[in-house]
Amino acid sequence: MTKNFIVASMLLLVSCGSKPIKQNITVKDSIISIPKLKIDETKSYESLDFAKTDKAPTDTAEFILIDRTMAIIVVPDTIWINQQQKEMGESGWNEVVADNEYYGAEAMDSLEKRGIHSKFFNSNKRFYKFIRKDNSIYCVDKQKMIDKWGLILFSTDKNPVFWSSTSTDDAIKDIYKR
Repeated sequence: MTKNFIVASMLLLVSCGSKPIKQNITVKDSIISIPKLKIDETKSYESLDFAKTDKAPTDTAEFILIDRTMAIIVVPDTIWINQQQKEMGESGWNEVVADNEYYGAEAMDSLEKRGIHSKFFNSNKRFYKFIRKDNSIYCVDKQKMIDKWGLILFSTDKNPVFWSSTSTDDAIKDIYKR
């Protein structure tokens, strides 16, 4: 019975979130349709193009300059937090906070173990101005990220990305090559 339970559990886990694709197999003039699992290859991170601004500020009072490989801790705006807390109630909100703190700490630990520094900038400056090693600039408007909770992952040879997930494995491999 234990073996059947393990097999059934594994089948359930494998089938969760997958999209079946029909594959036709011919057997003695009959066509049998067998579902084939399609692996979801979505990334744990996304482009920051949603928060990118084309006009980079020149006044240093407006931006935080990032010119080295690192991860930046991002938390939502306090107005957004207060609104969500009211809508969810205390226990629902506490669960959201606990989940975000846990996965964020796991991510930062994974990054630090691979020599990637993470930092929280306690600043009212509106922009992050990323300088790549080819001296190109990628500027992010923090006001477009008021509801984001996670990390900005930046390597000087790539554009920064936003991570908010339960695992950093693909991000560390893709972004930092570690």
